[in-house]
Amino acid sequence: MKRTIISGEDGFVLVFTLLLMVVLMLLGTSAIDTAVFESEMSVNDALYKQAFYEADGGTEVGLKLTYDNAICVQVNGGFNTNSGPPGTRTINGIIVNDLDFSSVQSLASTDVSDTNRAAVYYTDGVLNDTSPHTNLLFNGKVAYSPGSGLQMISGYEGLGASSAAGGSHMKFTIYSRHQGSRESDSLVTLGWRLSTHILNNASTSDCDAATYRN
Repeated sequence: MKRTIISGEDGFVLVFTLLLMVVLMLLGTSAIDTAVFESEMSVNDALYKQAFYEADGGTEVGLKLTYDNAICVQVNGGFNTNSGPPGTRTINGIIVNDLDFSSVQSLASTDVSDTNRAAVYYTDGVLNDTSPHTNLLFNGKVAYSPGSGLQMISGYEGLGASSAAGGSHMKFTIYSRHQGSRESDSLVTLGWRLSTHILNNASTSDCDAATYRN
């Protein structure tokens, strides 16, 4: 028996195959684009988290610097400059631009940046702003603790039994902003108090001569 091709169906299989290939190619391209996008999202999320943890770690560096600077301000007027950039103090990957930053001051701006910072911490030890770094800014002011004589005279509530129960302290706000690769950026702010009793009883030896005064 002779088989014949129905009129109008010539090449149908070829056209169907080509259309199927186009659909599969589009699906494959879409899958690749999705995979690339998700990969980029994953990388950006990792960089954001790293920037946050670096900024958070910067507050720990800031706490140590603030305490040391406050002691040195009390007995020595602040850190001395050393062999780093003029008017700065370089300490193990940290450059302090404001040698008496813990003094009472009113900041013109708390927008921490490469042009508005009191210190900068280079996490990889390379002292160059093109490498990942954490900028630090500090704002200190005198505050009165509950129980201080001034607050008792002023009639504040919850003051304690006597003026000896309170006193004054330095209230610091530490701003730590890390700028990493691919423009990753994170800012962490920390509040900290330091009793003026500690500062008033500091001696010259408490300001580490080898680190801050040589």
